[in-house]
Amino acid sequence: MAIIVYYSVSTLDELKEFRNQYSDDYIFISELMSDYSPFKIKYGVQSTPTCFVIDRSGTVVLKTIGFNASQVKTTIN
Repeated sequence: MAIIVYYSVSTLDELKEFRNQYSDDYIFISELMSDYSPFKIKYGVQSTPTCFVIDRSGTVVLKTIGFNASQVKTTIN
């Protein structure tokens, strides 16, 4: 399982700065388009963090505002 963190920022430096706040080995991504991000629009992201669990077929099986570890674990199991 990989944890991918999407963060809506405008520059690569902002994304790197955000990434440096975490010691965990997450994958951090962004379109570098801030609030005009097609990802935010397509998936209805209104706040940060919004967490998704996506199955192997690419289907979103859970979307949460904030990170609820027990809810994610229940979905994964």
